[in-house]
Amino acid sequence: MTMHENNVIPYPTITDKKESVRVGYRHIKMINLLSKVAADIVEPVGSARIASCITFRNEVISFGINELKSHPFQAKWGKNKDSVYLHAEISAIKNALKIISPDDLTRSSLYICRVKFFDNTKKKMIFGLAKPCCGCFRCITTFNLRSVIYTLDNEGIEQL
Repeated sequence: MTMHENNVIPYPTITDKKESVRVGYRHIKMINLLSKVAADIVEPVGSARIASCITFRNEVISFGINELKSHPFQAKWGKNKDSVYLHAEISAIKNALKIISPDDLTRSSLYICRVKFFDNTKKKMIFGLAKPCCGCFRCITTFNLRSVIYTLDNEGIEQL
C-alpha cells in the first residue's frame, strides 16, 4: 500500500515478484498507475471506481473512467438498451480512436483496473474484478485489440 498526501485513502498496488514474473513488469506498472487513477475518481458509478487505458508501442494513448454520462459510442456497445453510461473500457477505446487509427488499435493493449473499499470503514482500498462486461467485450473484439489485462478480486491480474 502507498499513502496519498492529505489523508487520502491509500490505493492498492501490486508488488508481488511472482506476479511480475507471470504477467510482466510492464503490465504491473500500468495497473498500478490505473489504481491511482481509479482511487481518485470523485464520483464513482455506484461503488465502482474503474479506470482503463490503451497503450500503443508501450506508451499510454488514452484513458477512460466509468461515468454517469451517456454517449452514443457506449449506446452502440452497451450490454442492453439501458446500458448507456460510459464504461471505462469503451471510453478509453473512444478516446484512442481520436489519436490512432483502427488498424493501430489492433496492435494496442487495454488495461482495466477496479478498486473498491476493503470494508465499511472506507480506510483501505483493494483491487476488484474488472473483467469486461459482454458489451465491452464485443467492442474489444470488434476492434481486435491485441491484449486485455484486468485486475482480479483482492489481488493479481489476468490477461485475455
